[in-house]
Amino acid sequence: MISQTRRKFLGSAAALAAAPFIAQVSNALMRKDAVAADPSSGELNVIFHGVFVFMYNENDPSVITVYGPPVDDHSHVYRAGNWEQEDENVLSPGQQCDLIGSFRDGGAPPTEDETTFPVIECAYPPDGSQAACTIRVPLPHKIVGLRALPKIDAHSDFFSGGYAPLHVNSLPLAYAYVYKYDATQTRPRLACTSWMAPHRPGPVNLHILGERTTAIALPGQHQGFKAIQKFLGYDPSDLDLSLKYADCEIGPDLFPRVKGVLPEEEYFIPELFPNQPQYLPGSPMKCPSSHSLLQPANCSSIHGIVYSKNQK
Repeated sequence: MISQTRRKFLGSAAALAAAPFIAQVSNALMRKDAVAADPSSGELNVIFHGVFVFMYNENDPSVITVYGPPVDDHSHVYRAGNWEQEDENVLSPGQQCDLIGSFRDGGAPPTEDETTFPVIECAYPPDGSQAACTIRVPLPHKIVGLRALPKIDAHSDFFSGGYAPLHVNSLPLAYAYVYKYDATQTRPRLACTSWMAPHRPGPVNLHILGERTTAIALPGQHQGFKAIQKFLGYDPSDLDLSLKYADCEIGPDLFPRVKGVLPEEEYFIPELFPNQPQYLPGSPMKCPSSHSLLQPANCSSIHGIVYSKNQK
């Protein structure tokens, strides 16, 4: 069964009988800082949720390039836009999208000994022409994790392989990232799409998604981490996710909340759909290895940032 986008999916009571219930829960969970936003705020949250490769090149220090690697079963499409309106902008191969705006100076660039999120050594320059989408964003003021995988113990590494990061500390490992920006009066826009920041007070969220076109993943499908390995030219001996994390619990409560991001914005409807009403927006979710959809190896941005040292 081919799924609809989340906006259409939520609009169909027949497709998801629990939708009114989700709406009630979402309203109850709405964060106070999102309701009482600062009218003078120029905050922009760019939320990446899906299968992505983030690359930082020290020869281009003010930019991070984001690639959407193709998934072997052709199950993913990349979209960008306001919450529940991402389907208005499908990102295509061969098209470079740039986040444009008047931003204040970015924060500190990633470093090879970063301890707050994984930084992977770039052994082989990825072939950008093979990417399902390419997005260039300014160096953000801050990179913040959303949904996360907790560390089992101090001696249990998240990753294995020759290029596994060595400096990830005991913080949870993010499944999704928010790039935070401080914008001036110019409304940011995502070139190559119709998206422009809505003219309203408070933080603005731009969602960039790598989303399945099928609601339910079958066993052996939705191998997001394998798509990342292949795009980087790595095999499991180079970089892999430890099998210790096949059974886990994930949840946004493992990180500090991000101003302006609602609990339901941290989840995909394909993830919510088979689990309603057990897992509500904003609550931790179990991801046993028997549940193919929520296995960590099937998820995405847990690998952090790829650090390219001398490549132009």
